[in-house]
Amino acid sequence: MSMNMKKKANILIIDDDAAVGETLSDILEKKGYNVVAVTDGLEVIDEVKEQHFDVALIDIMMPRMNGVETLQMIKELDPDVTTMIMTGYSAMEESISKALAAGVDRVLFKPFNVEGIVELISRETGTTTYHVGMPAVDPKKY
Repeated sequence: MSMNMKKKANILIIDDDAAVGETLSDILEKKGYNVVAVTDGLEVIDEVKEQHFDVALIDIMMPRMNGVETLQMIKELDPDVTTMIMTGYSAMEESISKALAAGVDRVLFKPFNVEGIVELISRETGTTTYHVGMPAVDPKKY
């Protein structure tokens, strides 16, 4: 691999709304990322054991295994994954607090600007440095 060719980042999307996962997957794949989208936290186990993901986008509200439990499992299997919890509920303080305690790297509030998500992933994977404003909390700054 030449110095000019960067490894494509691997992105994992976990959202029980398949349409959200498909939309984000399509956009991120067009931007050159390798993307795996699943609709259940339980599906994550095999995916994370099979390959390293640079970034995991995790919906906080899911049946069977919620986003915080999914986040904890990802961090146990691969602590180097940058994790981002997605929530459409501003009244989820308890779940967000649990996610922060579990080591989440970012909290994203829906509805979000898709270009903002792409930019945030680009910055996390080291592929760009410019800033697009979007509603996200960086717990490392607190």
